[in-house]
Amino acid sequence: MLSIELDKCVTKANEGCVESVRSIMDKLDSEMTLEESRQLDYALSKITFPNSVEVIKEYLFNGSQIQRNYAALYFGRIHEYFILREAYDRGLIDEKQAFSR
Repeated sequence: MLSIELDKCVTKANEGCVESVRSIMDKLDSEMTLEESRQLDYALSKITFPNSVEVIKEYLFNGSQIQRNYAALYFGRIHEYFILREAYDRGLIDEKQAFSR
């Protein structure tokens, strides 16, 4: 992934752009490199606007396994443990993802 593309994702994430969240989440797959995964996780960490957070929540409950993993990391980072508990109770994430601090 080009760092210019990441910079665009981070910029849009900082602006609260819902489309940037979808773009970031769509880039998450098992073929990405470790560096790409770190960059995408960093871009996600910049998301703070409520409408964008809701999109991440959608991925936690409806995304692929890797999307749910990164969404769980995001919600753990911002201490939204009730959301993580709900995802765990539904069997969408494992115990480690839900309860490790």
